[in-house]
Amino acid sequence: MQDKKDTWGIPRPGEISPEGLSGLRPPARLPHGHPIFIGICGGTCSGKTSLATQFYQLLGEERVNIISQDNYYKGWSHLTPEERARINFDNPEALETGLLVEHLSTLRRNQKVSIPQYDFKNHARHPKSQEIVPRAFTIVEGILLFHDPKLRETLDLRIYLDVSFNTMLRRRTERDVRERGRTAESVRNQFLSTVYPMHLEFVEPYKRHAHLVIQEETSLVARAALVTKAAERLIQEITRIQARTPGDKA
Repeated sequence: MQDKKDTWGIPRPGEISPEGLSGLRPPARLPHGHPIFIGICGGTCSGKTSLATQFYQLLGEERVNIISQDNYYKGWSHLTPEERARINFDNPEALETGLLVEHLSTLRRNQKVSIPQYDFKNHARHPKSQEIVPRAFTIVEGILLFHDPKLRETLDLRIYLDVSFNTMLRRRTERDVRERGRTAESVRNQFLSTVYPMHLEFVEPYKRHAHLVIQEETSLVARAALVTKAAERLIQEITRIQARTPGDKA
């Protein structure tokens, strides 16, 4: 059985355990007025976007940004469509992670950014970007958030959604057939040949860096409540640290 304090696992399906929040490890010091960056990581179709959206709805759009790591896939406009289709999007090399880190750093300085938008049907970036303004919370969601050390350390609260092989495959098949015009057979072949092997190499091992691991059987509402409680705990800790160091202003 996993240690609850270290992994933030849920003791019983659907139960919210306030005691589990005592394991939160906030950064040692944060400047005054510091926006909170929450990273939601997990395998393909583990529920990252759904959880981010639920948290967004709980706190309101005036307080929360959502940034998808998917928008930081490199531009492949110089390749033919056939060449683009062969790209392994589950490998960290397919992402422009440095740009994401740069954008988060800019938001940290309370400055707006323009983030790229990605078109998965054509495997290319849209010509138009999306403007993001600084808000109290910025949620970043993606499968490879915890792999890069610089990106990982930018995130004040790191959450990992632990989902089984069968659930990932089922959800991935349903999504890609419905939204991306794929066949069930092609989705399964891709999942077995690249998606899951990359998950075992670049995603699963890095859940050890999460402050909170949420198990598959936990309901979406309970997940969002846990994230909210963890964020509240983090804010309390930041406030306590700032009270000890009143001269640290930014």
